[in-house]
Amino acid sequence: MGVARVGRELWAPIQWLIDKGPTGTAFRTAITGSVGFMIGAWALDDLQFAVFAAFTGIALSGFADFGGSLRGRALANVITGALAVALVCIGTLASTSVIWGPVAALLLTFVVILAGGLGGYAQAGSRVLVIFLVLAIGIPAPTDVLPERVGGVLLGTVLATVASVALWPARPRREIESAIADAAKAIADGLAKMAAGAADARSAAAVAEDAVKAARQQAASLGATPAGPVARDRARAYLLDDLQRATRIMGELRRPSVSHLDHSAVADILDVGRARLADARKLFLEVADAMRGVRPSPVGEADSALARTEHDLAGVSADPDGPQDPKQVVLASEWTLLANELAWTAGIASTHASESPVPLGRGDTAGERAPGEADPQIDVARRAIGVIGADLSVHSVRFQDSVRMAVALGVAVGLTAALDLSHGFWVSLATLTVLKTAARSTAISAFDAIVGTLVGFALSVLIVLAADVEQPIYAIALPIVIFLSVWATRAIGLAAGQAAFTVTVIVLFNLLEPAGWQLGIARVEDVVVGAAAGILIGLVAWPRGTRVELGRATGTFISAAARYAGLVMGGLLAGEERRRVDLDERLEVKSTGQRLDEVIQLSMAEGRPGPERMGHWLAISGEAHRMWYIADHSSLSPVGDAPACQPLRAYVESAVRDVTGLYESAGNAIAAGELPEPAQVIDTSELDDLIEECLARSRSAETIAALARLLAIARWVKVVSGALSDLRREVAQATAEQPPELLGDATPAQAT
Repeated sequence: MGVARVGRELWAPIQWLIDKGPTGTAFRTAITGSVGFMIGAWALDDLQFAVFAAFTGIALSGFADFGGSLRGRALANVITGALAVALVCIGTLASTSVIWGPVAALLLTFVVILAGGLGGYAQAGSRVLVIFLVLAIGIPAPTDVLPERVGGVLLGTVLATVASVALWPARPRREIESAIADAAKAIADGLAKMAAGAADARSAAAVAEDAVKAARQQAASLGATPAGPVARDRARAYLLDDLQRATRIMGELRRPSVSHLDHSAVADILDVGRARLADARKLFLEVADAMRGVRPSPVGEADSALARTEHDLAGVSADPDGPQDPKQVVLASEWTLLANELAWTAGIASTHASESPVPLGRGDTAGERAPGEADPQIDVARRAIGVIGADLSVHSVRFQDSVRMAVALGVAVGLTAALDLSHGFWVSLATLTVLKTAARSTAISAFDAIVGTLVGFALSVLIVLAADVEQPIYAIALPIVIFLSVWATRAIGLAAGQAAFTVTVIVLFNLLEPAGWQLGIARVEDVVVGAAAGILIGLVAWPRGTRVELGRATGTFISAAARYAGLVMGGLLAGEERRRVDLDERLEVKSTGQRLDEVIQLSMAEGRPGPERMGHWLAISGEAHRMWYIADHSSLSPVGDAPACQPLRAYVESAVRDVTGLYESAGNAIAAGELPEPAQVIDTSELDDLIEECLARSRSAETIAALARLLAIARWVKVVSGALSDLRREVAQATAEQPPELLGDATPAQAT
């Protein structure tokens, strides 16, 4: 019994280590970094080879830590290693020049960081590639060492590639996607119960909501990765928001209390609703399958499923001997349109299941693409040129980040030469580590880095005194400190990671050539100089960073989405065919949406604002995406000529103008850094009476068809108007400002 207790006590710290941080990543990094170093230092007796092999293993395994499939992560490691060889060659050629060293650091850093805007593995590997550049420039050497340096990079790449597919290949993202799959499955099961009228259908929404909450908690446990979030991470964040939206609609979805359900017109309308629930259920099941990797994501199927709604409603029986009370038709139609909204939400979720952070919308399938728009899946080169071209603007946060990082590293390399510092690489690496998009965040990171370095220096003195000049002790310590440097950074924070990394470099260089504790002093000096360079550039170059750009980009996107939605809905209400000449307006929405996604990406990479506030920004942008995406969808058709429904048409036209105008004003306020005006909800209290009046005048096939289309647009007004009522509160919470008036009810806005 005593032995078992002792065993549990000894195992407890190890279990805490495994549960707390990225243990698999840390172990992989410790193995690749240590093995690469030992081969170079002891088998080949080559200093340059050993350093570059060790840092390649650490950079690819610990900093990049590529995810995805086994093939995808292996390919990412190989391509990154190949690009690293090119940068090491250029950096080595420029390393001995006090002029070309800073120039190369500035220009190549700008290009590499800007190219990260392509997303995916390009984003994940961009900052890692910069490490290779500053490593080559920061350790000046003649060109005859290039074979050793390139050989070290190649060995480190091979080790990292093998480790990424063979050692602890499981990823936390898989657990998150499994939880998302469970939530999507719970929603699908709940919809099946609702469609069948099961006794426990009322509790289905609560069960689904609990599953979505569990998925959100699982996603929050991932934390920030060294390379920052890729498109997949941001798409998953939007997908969770889609699932949350679906559970809200399920909570509203109740079978209407219509007295004569056996009447053909009412029964047909309800059948359409049940068909839309079946479409939504199918889409959510396929989202769950996509999250589990069972089949490709169901983007293409969403469009064909949703396009049936308006046609089905327009085709409902127009029996002249219909129910005496038109209210029955109204109630049935409201229920069906709510089911249609759920199908719309499932369609948006399916685009996010395809790892697209921005809903694709009309024009993104071969049959609907407007003239001049390239196929996003085929014309890769054209897309890449378009993305980089859009980022070449002073208003682009990617451009700002590229310039900021390039200038900072150029200054760091210049300071290294001017101050004749012995380890220039440490200066540049410190700058790269502490520099954030906002000056305040940079200062906080610099403080953490300096404090962590001082702690690491103190710990390294103890190790040096204990080891004296005994290399076996350093050899034993090397994989341990590499493990801790990766693990502590992500499990505890930057200060802890810097402390462990300081010990790592001192142990590593004492293995190469005994230098004692004096090496720690050089490390502290270099970190202070690098942090100072980062703070200086952070204060000069766009010091407010993504904190300002996040609001500006969000507001700009909301305004663009509102203008486009108003344009489309206004045309449909006027009986016009969906215009094929609205390409400019649509491209504006897509470009502003992509710009917003870029800002969110950089904000998530830095962890500022924190997860809670970022959740509010994601909710705001998610609602704006829904506003334009639903308006953009081909399931909406022009409203035909129906004199009996003319008052209803005029009412809906006014409501569309009002709601899009309110959204555009709110977007302009957010872009200007202000809270929107007190929330206003479009008053739709007259809607039911106008519908009954339309049906009382005529029940011809033309009237029913026009009414179905008007109801779909009216439902859209209700959806976006309801979201508008929460917009100001979300903005206030996202900016940590909560005026007392936000606690009150929204102010109704009359449709005029």
